[in-house]
Amino acid sequence: MDEVWEIVPGKKIGPFALGATIADVLFLLKKRTPCRAIEIFYCEDEPYAIDIVINSPEDGIKFKFDAVSQLLVAIEVYTVNMISLRYHSELVFGKGLSATFLSIYQLFGPTYPGTFDTSTKVYSLHYMGCAFQFPIPSQYKAKYEQNDTLPMELPNGATPAAISFSIYGGSDMTQPEPPVPLKPFYFDEVVALVSATETVTCLFTKSKRTLRLGATPQEVASELGAPASTYYKAVMDNAKPTGDYFHNYPELGLDLLYTPHHTLAKIVLRTNVPGSAYVAEVALIPRSHSEFSAYLKCNFRIEQLTAEPTFPVITPQTPVGLLRRVSPQGVRQWSDIQAALGTASRPTVLDNGSASDPFGASFFYTIVPGCVVEVLSNDAIASVTLSHALRQV
Repeated sequence: MDEVWEIVPGKKIGPFALGATIADVLFLLKKRTPCRAIEIFYCEDEPYAIDIVINSPEDGIKFKFDAVSQLLVAIEVYTVNMISLRYHSELVFGKGLSATFLSIYQLFGPTYPGTFDTSTKVYSLHYMGCAFQFPIPSQYKAKYEQNDTLPMELPNGATPAAISFSIYGGSDMTQPEPPVPLKPFYFDEVVALVSATETVTCLFTKSKRTLRLGATPQEVASELGAPASTYYKAVMDNAKPTGDYFHNYPELGLDLLYTPHHTLAKIVLRTNVPGSAYVAEVALIPRSHSEFSAYLKCNFRIEQLTAEPTFPVITPQTPVGLLRRVSPQGVRQWSDIQAALGTASRPTVLDNGSASDPFGASFFYTIVPGCVVEVLSNDAIASVTLSHALRQV
């Protein structure tokens, strides 16, 4: 039986709702039968500069995510009729259907005059939270350059049929409104409190939860809930357990390392950053950080690592220009951050050395004792690890 997805302007298409995370959308795409090939596009040099896009060519649909929040902000059906779509009880797109300007206008109701792109000769009809695109023949271009003219019927008596369709938040498809996260407390800012005398504590700003080094698993569970999984650390050469173990919180973008004495020794904050512009041709993750989409993004903020007032704040976006306090020109490369931090030590390199491995190496910098930053080859931060050695100096 063919799928029929419902259109809810400003909200969703079928099971895909605005405000979903990258992991949510990938999960829904991969569970479909048969599983289609997908492509993932993002900026290699500056991962937070433009939207992250997941493309499903066999469905003719793209999902656009804000690069910073990693939330779904728009859905574009760029090839209509590959998926059946309905509005309320009326089929709009599907096999054998032609969604004409007149039928769309009658179904969705009156609206303000749309916009005509003279370069592409495409007329866009806008409603709150959605828009339809219609091709206009070149000979009628001059007629529709005036925005108050609706192409209900072309001079030759035909009515144009929609070639694409989008949903988004608000009334402007070029600047969609930020969506409300579907998950409660998603992208909650996690502020790492560092001082010369106190234990390192992470404060979840919105949910008012706290996480401190030295806590027991029971104390952590009372704040964060039960972990999604547990991983027991082993010695690499003989695979014997060390007694250390991780509790994984992918929904929070966290990994927590406990000692054999059941005290929290390390907090790993993950950014879920893509690492390359490579495009996948199968329904898998493209060339990027090896844990891309395995964790949601942790929106951390680490301040006052030292008493020096010019010491930069560290956030997931640090390498792409948010360190404005250090230099009037702004910091854009990890090498600039190292200079601002006074970090000259060589990094530890993590690379499995396999030519078939699609993931690049990671570089671990100890910027101050107890704070290790994992950096990808494109200068983006992949994770920050906080441990007991961290103190404000």
